[in-house]
Amino acid sequence: MMRKGGNLLNFILNQISDLEGVTFQKTIEGIRFKKEEVTFARIQGGQFKLQATQSCGSNPEVEVDIQKNGQPVYLCTVPEPVLEDKSQLHAWIKKVLHIH
Repeated sequence: MMRKGGNLLNFILNQISDLEGVTFQKTIEGIRFKKEEVTFARIQGGQFKLQATQSCGSNPEVEVDIQKNGQPVYLCTVPEPVLEDKSQLHAWIKKVLHIH
């Protein structure tokens, strides 16, 4: 289990440490992760959620957050088995960022 040895932020930072150009910022609603000024994920409510501008497919754990400009943002909760598998997590992040 990932949470036994430390907090979720440290765990995520370790899992994505070899992705270049990723930064994070603490905000009122949680922690946002960015790559080249594009927000791609959040830690919110104790969960790591990928942020996309289109639906996350068949993931049942999808929330829609309407931004101030009225545009929807889809928040897809990343399942724990994916979080714990670095290569799967990287694949999910790259899909959200449209990186091949």
